[in-house]
Amino acid sequence: MTSDTASSVRVLLATADRALEARLVVGLSTEGIAVVARALDGPGVLDQALSTDAPVAGSSGNPAVDVVVLSAALHGLSETTLLALRGRGVPVLLLAAGEGEARRVAGLAPSVLASAPASAIAEAIRRTRDGSATGVALEEPAGTAVATDETDGATRDAAGAVIAVTSGKGAPGKSTVAIALAAALGGAGYRVALVDADLRGGNVAPYLDLDPRRGLLGLATATGPLGARLDSELQHVAGCAVLAGIERPELAAAVAPDVVTGAIALLRTRYERVVVDLASSAPRDLVLVADLVLLVMGADMVSLWNARLALRSLGADAAQRCHAVINRREGGAHYDGHEVEEALRIPVAGVVREERAAARAAIERQEPLLAAGGRVAADLQTLAATVDGVLTGDAIPTRGPAPRALAVEV
Repeated sequence: MTSDTASSVRVLLATADRALEARLVVGLSTEGIAVVARALDGPGVLDQALSTDAPVAGSSGNPAVDVVVLSAALHGLSETTLLALRGRGVPVLLLAAGEGEARRVAGLAPSVLASAPASAIAEAIRRTRDGSATGVALEEPAGTAVATDETDGATRDAAGAVIAVTSGKGAPGKSTVAIALAAALGGAGYRVALVDADLRGGNVAPYLDLDPRRGLLGLATATGPLGARLDSELQHVAGCAVLAGIERPELAAAVAPDVVTGAIALLRTRYERVVVDLASSAPRDLVLVADLVLLVMGADMVSLWNARLALRSLGADAAQRCHAVINRREGGAHYDGHEVEEALRIPVAGVVREERAAARAAIERQEPLLAAGGRVAADLQTLAATVDGVLTGDAIPTRGPAPRALAVEV
């Protein structure tokens, strides 16, 4: 087989074993497998695999990584790391030291014995790539001991969509929109999860009168399988399951990045829509797991400026999946959908009018703004329908009246 990297399978390798790594780099190259990136531990793998500088196949940039190959005993490799990689669509093959270790990691990712010949490992890599792409469980390659992911093939095809809700500087009502969107999608019949991933200090728990002792912090500090931990931390309100955030920004250090991405990856296998409330300067890996990014903004010049800066910070990959949401719009003095599209060069998914009395009532009752009724509820329902249409490929955002020229260049 050729070792030409233009036609080979490209691999990110992490073994923390120099002898094994050296054997694989040489042996795999003769089988058409090119090692194009390496990492020393679990967090390093996550950084590289989810980075736009070393993307998986199909993302922008070069070279692409087709499969991540990891030692099952790699330092810092956890269930949440593997779920985070799965959520990003990264095929993973684990190298097991023996049959016992292969059984231990069964259900997390396909595995092959590290002692297998390079040809057998190369075949497992190719099957991992192809099986991950099609959602079909892997069969056992000849000469290997493969433990297949029993749940992956069953859930990948039915995986839900992730909607990230973010904003620029200021307080344009990002969390209010995220909560209302989750409630509207739940009311439309979807199984919905809402995740408060604003690590600066989330507002979802107080807004919905949730138990502040349950949420991301408990998920990060508890022990045991992620699924069981997640079950104990989820709270159910407003027609959706809610994973509350952290109360104070100083607690963010206790929440490892892979805990959030792993939780989102697991939730999308259980729910049809996962709405994630992100900070205005969210980590890139949290933005990249989203199928759709909603950039919430006000309708005035300062908000437009902040939204444009936030859009640039998202990166090219996320910006291609980004729609604006204009919140708290009041009359002709504020920009409309056409004008925002002219300025930002992204579609506007919805325009939500300002209704102060409805907003006050929703806060006092600790319920989604959607429940207030009136024009604002109609606007939020329209937004939810447009978001659903964008995800299914059926929607054309409604934009309102024809644009007028912007008074100030942004």
